[in-house]
Amino acid sequence: MAIHGSHTMLRNARSRPGNGARGFRLLAAVLLLAVLSGCMSAPSPAAPPPAPTTAPTTVPTAAPPAETPKPIRVGSTLEDKIANAMSAGPAVIAQAAAILDYPEGWPGKWPNEPAKALVELRPGRNGWTCLPDDPNTPGNDPICVNEVYLAVLKARYALVDAPSSGIGISYMLQEGEPIGSPSHLMIFVPGSNKDLAAFGKDPGPLPWVMYPGTTYQHLMVNVFFGNN
Repeated sequence: MAIHGSHTMLRNARSRPGNGARGFRLLAAVLLLAVLSGCMSAPSPAAPPPAPTTAPTTVPTAAPPAETPKPIRVGSTLEDKIANAMSAGPAVIAQAAAILDYPEGWPGKWPNEPAKALVELRPGRNGWTCLPDDPNTPGNDPICVNEVYLAVLKARYALVDAPSSGIGISYMLQEGEPIGSPSHLMIFVPGSNKDLAAFGKDPGPLPWVMYPGTTYQHLMVNVFFGNN
């Protein structure tokens, strides 16, 4: 349609006097613009933005079960004894605990006579104390105790009554005595001794009372790891 109109305008321009070459050039320019505009392609529509991707949903996994502490046997060196003593309790306790040891000739004539005093291998900073395996027992029985339970141990070895107040806590995560016992806690609460009658006196998977009827009696609570 634009080309047909341009031809008409060209004929009209040629038929008019005085227009001459100037009118012809104007019409030719109009014709050229019409042809070029018809040849130019329309701009392509902008590509749609990519669809937002959804981050994959992360399914939380259950925490792995706690592992049974690796057995650490007592050796002859100071480092061996400290490592064995620390293996009795949780690392958060054992790493800053004092380390005591049994003296040469332990326990002497105990329980007929008081045992010798324990000796210090390392000072502590958190009120807890750990001891390595007792060389006079058949099992591997290092122990970590708080201040009250340390007083219970010392009283038993000194053949005197245990404290009558306080709460004593002891860890024996390397099993220990009685032989064959799993890892366990020992809870000493003399103010609740009368309530211990609700628990049995024989070792087993349920809490039970050790040294019943004495001032040293305490509750034994097994500690299970993983799927045990």
